[in-house]
Amino acid sequence: RWCKFAVFNLGFRIFFLSATSFAAVSMLLWGGAFFSPQFYTDLLRPSVHVPNIYWHAHEMLFGYALVLIAGFTLTAVKNWTHQQTPYGLRLCLLFLTWFIARIGFSFHLLPIEITILFDLIFDFWLTYEFAKPIFKTQQWHQISLVSKVFLISLFNVVFYLGVMGILPHGQWFGILGGLLIATSLVITMGRRIIAFFIEKGVDGHFVAKNPIWIDRWGLVVYLLFTLFALLKPQSIWLTLTALALFVMHSIRLKGWYTALLWAKPLLWSLWLGYAGLTFGFLLYAFTPYHPNLLSLALHSFAIGGFGLIGAGMMARVSLGHSGRSVFEPPQMVGVIFSFIGLSYLFRVILLGLFPHYFAIWIVTAQVTWIVGFTLFVFTYFKMLTSPRIDGQWG
Repeated sequence: RWCKFAVFNLGFRIFFLSATSFAAVSMLLWGGAFFSPQFYTDLLRPSVHVPNIYWHAHEMLFGYALVLIAGFTLTAVKNWTHQQTPYGLRLCLLFLTWFIARIGFSFHLLPIEITILFDLIFDFWLTYEFAKPIFKTQQWHQISLVSKVFLISLFNVVFYLGVMGILPHGQWFGILGGLLIATSLVITMGRRIIAFFIEKGVDGHFVAKNPIWIDRWGLVVYLLFTLFALLKPQSIWLTLTALALFVMHSIRLKGWYTALLWAKPLLWSLWLGYAGLTFGFLLYAFTPYHPNLLSLALHSFAIGGFGLIGAGMMARVSLGHSGRSVFEPPQMVGVIFSFIGLSYLFRVILLGLFPHYFAIWIVTAQVTWIVGFTLFVFTYFKMLTSPRIDGQWG
């Protein structure tokens, strides 16, 4: 093996460590930028073409969420196909493209053209590394996942075309489109694994229900919802498709529910995250009539999907792929998920109910998010940087 350091043995190690660290650091920077425009201008300065709100959205999506996706997909596809995914020097170089882009975009230490180059190299290199073993083994049923990672990368191109002044409103379309596709990826993976994890993880007999009609029609309705959200955001059809998705995923959640899951943080984090994501569709349904709900809906997707579900998946995958039992997680995981859940409560629920306390809810949401992911880093750092405890490589 090229690299003796375990952190570059498999994608989940370096990318989960990067994702959780960056989640905390980026939110800390966003707190300064949100409450102090001067802080944003003097320290962050990502580009004169990027408003601070778009900087935050871009980095949480293409900085945090996409590197989380990288860790999960490169690890999962190795299991699915039994093909080697990047490790050692190759994985290190892939990581460096992401890291250089973050340094350039957040602190303006590189020309914006160089930053864009490294960011897009990471996106499309990741897509290639994910797709290669799937095409090699002809696992065509996985193509939808590859296409979603590719589309997220394309929406990053759209964002940067907006940054360069080539495409009007490109920054907004890049962020919105990228988030909606990333959310669909979470939904697809959630359908595959959350019910299975709950069935196998609870202390007792439980059989999750997955109505086949939701699997079939959910894809069609989500495609229509995405098109209306991007092209016809004031349309009644956006409302109808969003409501349909809320109903479908609520039925799915009911089929996955058992009171037994509340005894297992690795399970209730996933179920609650999916519930938060599902609630986002209800909020989105009324955005044509109450535009202020759009921010709540998008944060519902983001914190539910990439906060709670993301942290829950990273916690579980890190245990299993480091040779540990997923049935014996660190005691701290419940605390970690609770803080991230509080971030959702403050940023979506309480802000929506009591908007006149806007600043209080924003600050508490930022703080709880930072605390949750900081605790994750400290809890899982040794696990992610040390060799497997069973002596196997990976």
